[in-house]
Amino acid sequence: MKKKRLLAFLCVGILTFGLAGCKEKGESGEKKEIEVVTEPEFRRFVDMAADQIMGFEEELDITVTVFSTNEEKREREIQKLQTEIMAGKGPDVYILDTVMENESSSDAALFTNPYKTMQSGVLASLDKYMKEDSYWEDSTYKKELLEAGQYEKRQYIIPFSCDYFVFCESANGEQMTGTTVEEWIEQAESSQNQELRQAMQAISITAGRWFVPAVDYEAQEVLFEKDRWTELAEAYISLLEQTREDPWIENNPYEISNISHVLGTENKQMQVIPDQNGKKLAAVKAYGAVSMSSSYKKEAYQFLMLFLNDTLEVEREKIDFGTMVRGYIDSEGIPAQKSAIQTQLENSASPELIDGICNTFSEIEGAYFVTQVERDLYSTVGNLQSQIIGGEPIDESQLQQEAAAASEKAWKDYRTQMAE
Repeated sequence: MKKKRLLAFLCVGILTFGLAGCKEKGESGEKKEIEVVTEPEFRRFVDMAADQIMGFEEELDITVTVFSTNEEKREREIQKLQTEIMAGKGPDVYILDTVMENESSSDAALFTNPYKTMQSGVLASLDKYMKEDSYWEDSTYKKELLEAGQYEKRQYIIPFSCDYFVFCESANGEQMTGTTVEEWIEQAESSQNQELRQAMQAISITAGRWFVPAVDYEAQEVLFEKDRWTELAEAYISLLEQTREDPWIENNPYEISNISHVLGTENKQMQVIPDQNGKKLAAVKAYGAVSMSSSYKKEAYQFLMLFLNDTLEVEREKIDFGTMVRGYIDSEGIPAQKSAIQTQLENSASPELIDGICNTFSEIEGAYFVTQVERDLYSTVGNLQSQIIGGEPIDESQLQQEAAAASEKAWKDYRTQMAE
């Protein structure tokens, strides 16, 4: 792993999220050594956190460790680090990313199932620090996202960014009127609007999200409803069969997309795609956590907050210190706070599009972590779609059997995840 020594940090006297206060050099001979583990794509932002100094905290010594971009080397690094963590060692701070189910990346993850990681006891509860932090009372953070990072009512993980799917249509286009994804599929199937019918073929990318969260780890209960998922997959198969002969429409005004990929959808309205229970949920993308083994948990928490706290923008304007961390760390996902969405997009999107994204963000009711089971369900429906639109004769009963088998496997995999 690549490492960089960051010797400078923020003085508290100016920033509300800062450390306990700047001390004169030599007041204490010992340094507070903190190691941060992060992803290659976050390295620039983590380094920028050190550049936001208004003074020097001589007692704090931060080492930033970055996973390799080489797949094999990354896997070895993660295996080694996982062994250290289970032995009660490892870094102080985790700033990590989650691979979404429709992303091509297959990078090994340090925590393959953050739910089980919280259960294992390797992460520190952050509640007492959050209670003392006025940020959580005054910020534009989407607090519904926090529940994904909780176990037994205690906060172990703080989501930094999220991702969800939206349906885009022109202002005078046909809007989806149902409250569940099944009702959306039924509307498309009965619609005479070929553009809408074609666009709804892409609802397959939401297949891993039709029933989430799929497991209640506290109650030890699988929530995934395999029969209902199979029925929904069959409804989607029926839609594809009815639309496979429709002519392809270029420049379709309707579109289904990750919210982070809608920058080209000017002059369109957006609706958050609901799950089968009518909920509008987001998947956690980037997130931060503190190790239970850290000797400096408060300082580690405060380092995490550098990537959220709105105070940074206020101080930036006061001192004109140049480029600073601006309330987000993930340039791909949607920030977990409305003010950071506006900051992130201010130079790449129109005010109208930013407002539209913020409006969908306000509708999000909760969050969850993507696991391998959701990725498998996504792949299954994608394969069914490829078979149907490929032009070859199809056996509907065979496709239905494939969907049922995938649903059964998913239920068993969720049960295994829960019991591990």
